[in-house]
Order: sequence, then structure tokens, then C-alpha cells
Amino acid sequence: MPDTVIHCAGSGYFGPIEEQDPQAINDLIQNNVSSTIYLLRELVARYRNHKVNVVIVMSTVAQVAKAGESTYCAAKWAVKGLVESVRLEPKGSPMKPP
Repeated sequence: MPDTVIHCAGSGYFGPIEEQDPQAINDLIQNNVSSTIYLLRELVARYRNHKVNVVIVMSTVAQVAKAGESTYCAAKWAVKGLVESVRLEPKGSPMKPP
């Protein structure tokens, strides 16, 4: 069983919103948001009752919006919201969520 799990997967996709390809936007969401959701789901299911630290590495755009990075910012803000919510779920258990 791991002591710490670090998740730092992600990809960027940049440019003016009106020029962004719908499939590339979907890929960005899948790679940044969905992967984090699925990972956290499995980690909490497996390790809720174990002393495991979970670290989710995000970008600075999870804090500050940037022009030309709208969908990337949206994905990272979604991950930030996910992390803040999941952090509350295993309260009182040995697991240290993100």
C-alpha cells in the first residue's frame, strides 16, 4: 500500500475560445478533469481507512484566469473544486485527501 499518491497528469490547450477545436477541448477535459475524478474515486474507495496522503498537482491557472487559456483554466478550476469537495468526504478517517 502506498504512503503517498501524487497525481500531476494534465495537458494544456490554448488559444482564443472561438478558435478552439471541440474535440481538443473534450480531450483537455478528459485528460485534466476526468482522470482526476476517476483517480480520486478509486483512491477513496481503496484507502479511506488507511493512512495515505494524496497530492494533486495543479497549475497556477487554478488560481488566476489568463487570456487565451480559457478552457485550460476551466479544467484546472474544475479540478480545484473537485479537490476541495473530496477533501471534506473522508473526514475522520486516516486518509489524508488532497
